[in-house]
Amino acid sequence: MKKILFIYMITLCCLSLSAQETTTLYRYGKPLETCETNFKNLFANFHKYVKAESIDLLSYEYVGTVENAELAHKLVKKNLDHSPSWIVSSGELIAKQDSNVMERHSKLEIQLLAEETISKKEKKEMAKTIANEYIRPGDRIYLLRFVCDGKTFEQYVFIHPDTKEVVTQGNVFGFDIKVSHIEYCNRIRN
Repeated sequence: MKKILFIYMITLCCLSLSAQETTTLYRYGKPLETCETNFKNLFANFHKYVKAESIDLLSYEYVGTVENAELAHKLVKKNLDHSPSWIVSSGELIAKQDSNVMERHSKLEIQLLAEETISKKEKKEMAKTIANEYIRPGDRIYLLRFVCDGKTFEQYVFIHPDTKEVVTQGNVFGFDIKVSHIEYCNRIRN
């Protein structure tokens, strides 16, 4: 009996941990063999897993390499000064799996905000921290273009060339997404 109870508890713990596993829209999909794979994943994943009708991804292009913290700070500041104000809300979606079982799944939705939520002083401090703590000399710089609510935006995206990972801090599309949400969306599509 103790063995069965132990196995049951271990199974519950594992299920609980896997339900909390997260990824990003850049990371999920094709293995990150090149820096550009991040954008292929983002473009393939965005509207598949996030409800955001007023946002359209347009293009991305390589624009250079981070030479120093000053350049990183300048570009991050541009990102923060010229980005849409939105929050990524995750609600709960209750779906019927079969005749007897109800499942709970997260749903992701981008909600545009009518007014600025971060002060200039906070943006300046954020830009300094991101540029000094998360972006390194040698990181690749890409320019991502997208439309949000009828306006075109350009955002600089930084990628570590050794790991091919996007710097998600200060990145408007760098939010975490639960793997269970992705699996649920994939299941209902099939």
